[in-house]
Formats: sequence, C-alpha cells, structure tokens
Amino acid sequence: MPVGVGSHFIHWGFRKSMITELNWNDSVQLSNNITITATPAHHRSNRTFAVRKTLWASYVIKADGYKIFFSGDTGFSRHFKMIGGQYGPFDLALLECGQYNVKWPQSHMFPNQTAEAAVDLCAAMTIPVHWGKYAESEHPWNESVNLYLKAADSLKVPVTVPLIGRPYTIGTPAKRNDWWNHF
Repeated sequence: MPVGVGSHFIHWGFRKSMITELNWNDSVQLSNNITITATPAHHRSNRTFAVRKTLWASYVIKADGYKIFFSGDTGFSRHFKMIGGQYGPFDLALLECGQYNVKWPQSHMFPNQTAEAAVDLCAAMTIPVHWGKYAESEHPWNESVNLYLKAADSLKVPVTVPLIGRPYTIGTPAKRNDWWNHF
C-alpha cells in the first residue's frame, strides 16, 4: 500500500508484518512470478479533513510474464507518459473511467483523458474501471463508459468491457456488447 496508509490498517487490527508500504517506484516481490511496483497517481489522498497525510499510488503488476497497470483513482497528467516510458508497454491497463467532475479534475479523469492515458501507457488492451457501481459524481452511471469508448475508438485504443464480475483473459479479443445500455 502507499506510504502512510499502513497506520490505518494497524488501527483496524492488521498485524504490522502483513503490511508493506511503498513509495512511488518502490517494488515488492510477492512470489517468484509476481512483483508490484507503486507508481504515481494524482488524488487528494484523504477521506477526512486532514489532507496529504498519505501517498496516493497507481500500480504496475508483473505476473507470469505479463505487465498490468492499475490506475486507481487519479487525475490526468504527464505521469502516465512517464510510467509508460519507464514500465510499459502494458499487456493490460485497468483505467479509472468515471466519477469525473470539473470540481475535482486532479482526482478523477474525464473519459477522453482516460483514452489519452491508455496511449501514454502503450496499453495493448484497456478495461475501464471505477464506473457503473454507483454515482459519486453528477453524470449518469453509464455515461463515462460510452464517452470513453468514443474517445478510445478515435485514438485507436483497444478496449474490452466485460460484464461486471466476469473475467477477462489477457490476449483474448475485446468484448464490447454494450450491456450497460440495456439496464
């Protein structure tokens, strides 16, 4: 987890030996085949009035010869290009795509920015995440995925959108049967 977050887990009863805090570009090897590296992300890093007391991070996951990027919540900036240059290209990028608002552009990307992030990361396939569960912002729950697909198509970004809870196997063709428009 990012630096500073471990104290919350200790408070909640987790043993300190179970916690590994990472600064940006620090890695932890979980097994012979899995390495996780914390990378930059932009968010306010608080859930209370105390701001900037912990680090916010995205993650690079290397597992069984694959490279996966998980954005977490983040605003758009040049950090994606830096991550793509240092750790990419990626076989799969799980990119935040939702809960955006002009009031907090540093914390969440607009769908067109998510597509730009995919380009910067050199992602072979993307899955939009952080949308479709509930509305935290002021846009309809399925607006972000529709806008992301439009922006991704214009930039030739490959996207798969499996039904929530369904698996995706790296290397399989994209699934784009707009199930989210039929609810």
